[in-house]
Amino acid sequence: MLLVHAAAFQALRRELVASLGPEHARRLLMRAGYASGERDALLARQVRPGASLFDAFAVGPQLHMLEGAVRVQPKVFELDEAASHFHGIFQWDHSWEAEVHQRAWGPQGAPVCWMLLGYASGYTSAFFRRPALFKEVQCTACGHPHCLIEGRFEHEWPDGEQLARDYDPDSMLVRLGELQSQADALRTQLQPADDQGPLLGRSRAFNDTVELLRKAAPTQVTVLLTGETGVGKERFARAARHGPARRQALRGRQLRGAARRFDRKRALRRRKRRLHRRHRRARGPLRARARRHLAAGRAGRAAATRAGQAAARAAAGRSGAPGRHAAAQGGRARDCRHQRRSGKSRGGRALSARPALPPERLSHPHTGAARARGRHRTAGHAPAAALRRPARQAPGGLH
Repeated sequence: MLLVHAAAFQALRRELVASLGPEHARRLLMRAGYASGERDALLARQVRPGASLFDAFAVGPQLHMLEGAVRVQPKVFELDEAASHFHGIFQWDHSWEAEVHQRAWGPQGAPVCWMLLGYASGYTSAFFRRPALFKEVQCTACGHPHCLIEGRFEHEWPDGEQLARDYDPDSMLVRLGELQSQADALRTQLQPADDQGPLLGRSRAFNDTVELLRKAAPTQVTVLLTGETGVGKERFARAARHGPARRQALRGRQLRGAARRFDRKRALRRRKRRLHRRHRRARGPLRARARRHLAAGRAGRAAATRAGQAAARAAAGRSGAPGRHAAAQGGRARDCRHQRRSGKSRGGRALSARPALPPERLSHPHTGAARARGRHRTAGHAPAAALRRPARQAPGGLH
């Protein structure tokens, strides 16, 4: 249960009446009250399970009073479930719906307690588990001293089917669609059946003008209508624009345009398929060419590596025994490292910076220079490029 200000309901009521009209707003509010009454009837069955039928039924009106909707006084309560008979008359005082409606629109000619009436019908139907409908026979908005409602089972009302239609779902979209269909049907019936459209006449000038319109209607030429005011230029223009010939020509142009668009789409699809097949055919040679390039590059690099290794072995063979040369190089490297730390050799003399490899190995284009540079850096000597430079003369001509 939710407590809402009466001003909020008044604003909602005003919006519904302004948007949907009084009749649709009345039916909508009655259905809302019917749903609220059904919920309270389920609660009434649980509150007083062992009480009499009237005391259990009185829970609904009491809840209505506690909610602040209206003050209820039962006048007549007759019930015979075996004979399927119910007759109830209840008096309402201080109805919030009557007050807000009269405050917004003034005195009314018909009862306006729509939501409260729907609540009474929904509560009674859910409580007795059979359709029951109420009517509001008096309303304070109409000038009566209090509101008065009367309820019976649906089959006991002479107009029960008509009263029950107020609680049927009603979609505004469906209703608007039906009205649009009716308007289209009426517009079609009002159109004339002859070729002249909305034009009616028998004079020679009229027939000549109609003949010219028939010739111009299937084409796209610009038509200029001249004449005095009141001779029917607007009707002639409408006939030229909406006549059967113009509609047929327009339909033909639309069909031809659709065919051209379809042809363009089909040509585009064919072109895409052709490009796709061409791409698939060209993919194999491209991959084979790429594999050949990769294989040639790997072969070239392997050949260069083998040539460098062979040249290095040849240079090592010309210079002497590899074992003694490697041992000498290792000793020189250790002496150079010790020289870098102390600045002198073991005998106290400074070591001279001389190349660790023969000159013929340093001049080899592939391996000698590169390996000499690496070994000189390891042994602490200057690179080969620095050894080839002339020594700087000391001052006074001393070396």
